Amino acid sequence: MKPSISAFICLFFLFVGQAAGVSQNSGGSAPAQEANSTAIQLAPIKHPRKGVDSWPLIANPTSPAEQRVNAILTRLNQRLVSAFQDCDANIRESMKETGQSANGHDPAADDWSRIVVVTMAGPRF
Repeated sequence: MKPSISAFICLFFLFVGQAAGVSQNSGGSAPAQEANSTAIQLAPIKHPRKGVDSWPLIANPTSPAEQRVNAILTRLNQRLVSAFQDCDANIRESMKETGQSANGHDPAADDWSRIVVVTMAGPRF
């Protein structure tokens, strides 16, 4: 999972940098600097399951780059849900095959956790 996170971060930086229209020269105009001074607004983080956070999406994406970022994040969130559902099914099947008793506790209830914290959403990001 770490390679996909690294790839996501690289893509996210690339797309957001394009969307912000960062200029390579230092002689930018005042309106361009004002546009770059606003932070990206994110939608609230969703929890597809207790203790598991999804990647937050950009609220109201306006540029094609922001829409591509949201599409990538949506696919990653779908993969996450699919992965923990497959994992849950496997652990339940394994317990049945080995004859282990869950004693009223769902064996897959606490097998996944992920906390997503957005630490930077400003213009330099």
